[in-house]
Amino acid sequence: MDEVTFAIRILLVVVFTSAVLGKLGSRSAVADLGRLLDELPAQPGRIRTWSAPGLIAAESAVVGLLLLPGTARAGYAVAAVLLVAFTAGVSWLVRRGSTASCRCFGGSGQRLGRRHVVRNGLLAALAIGALATGTTALPASPAALLAGAAGALLGLLTTRWDDLAALATPASGRGRA
Repeated sequence: MDEVTFAIRILLVVVFTSAVLGKLGSRSAVADLGRLLDELPAQPGRIRTWSAPGLIAAESAVVGLLLLPGTARAGYAVAAVLLVAFTAGVSWLVRRGSTASCRCFGGSGQRLGRRHVVRNGLLAALAIGALATGTTALPASPAALLAGAAGALLGLLTTRWDDLAALATPASGRGRA
């Protein structure tokens, strides 16, 4: 079980690192994030000013907590809370018919859709599962290297979720997901 949890840990590090770098790499990505957050309910005016930078700081905290010795459980917990919130927020926006785009990892971004809800929900489930195992020690088995590589690959694939979804969607169905 240590290897599976380690793979999830690396996957989350890759995903959250990519999210932070994607947002910090472009002022327009941060501005777009702010506009997207403005569409969500229950954000009093003063909170909106700090929403995008606060989210980026929280995502950065996940990376740090998952990488530092002895803080992995806190990293899984923060990741789980963020991912559940992302799932709920994106679900709300999709149901509302928002035309907001996902610039989660930088790039031009696709219109938010069910696939983003699914991606965030799966990541939340993985973070919750890793937290539930209670395993935070780095595995010492020879399989740890393979688990880490698998986690990194799955993390990279997750950051390219929109591109993979586009490949799997018939040309006539693109734009509705």
